Amino acid sequence: MKFEDTTIKQTLLKENYLTEEDIKRADEFAKTHRASFVEYLLQENLITKDLLGQAVAESHNVPYADLNSEPALPEQIQKIPEEIAKKYNVILLKEEKNSITVTTDNPKNAELLPSLKKLFAVKKINIAYSLTEDITASFVHYQKPLETRFSKIIGNNGRVAPELLEEIFADALVFHASDIHFEPQQQDVFRPRRLFKVRMQRNNC
Repeated sequence: MKFEDTTIKQTLLKENYLTEEDIKRADEFAKTHRASFVEYLLQENLITKDLLGQAVAESHNVPYADLNSEPALPEQIQKIPEEIAKKYNVILLKEEKNSITVTTDNPKNAELLPSLKKLFAVKKINIAYSLTEDITASFVHYQKPLETRFSKIIGNNGRVAPELLEEIFADALVFHASDIHFEPQQQDVFRPRRLFKVRMQRNNC
């Protein structure tokens, strides 16, 4: 999360999310534990991440985009090249005839608008704020399909089984899968998962 503590404190106080006493305890915690005062606020359930996001957005004078309740569509995200998206932590939320809306964790980055104008030259660019972790989670849509990654691993003739499992478990974590099922069959292994299904030949494992 990128923000200035002083500005956020002022915003949280102004909107009555916190009291002066809450801020004082948070500051003491931060000094004692060499941590951010925000960690204390979240740990003590004094604010939620969404309230924090709203406060940060307000401090930047931009709207807050909650990517958990309204996630960006994969096809929109991919309209910004991965290199630029990850450099500026920015994703495309919406594209209309004459304008686009993007969200980033650093709306004040002076290099952001010039870079986006090279991609969307004739369109007005609206900027929103989202939490860093939510933007980063959206980058999964730049990842190649699991089947493609499997084919590459198998083609490299390396440690096939361990590497396949690493990819499966990595995707499960990213997509917050509740479980993974391996169903052995006579000629192959069919592995359904909550978000996708993959069939791979047993003799390749």
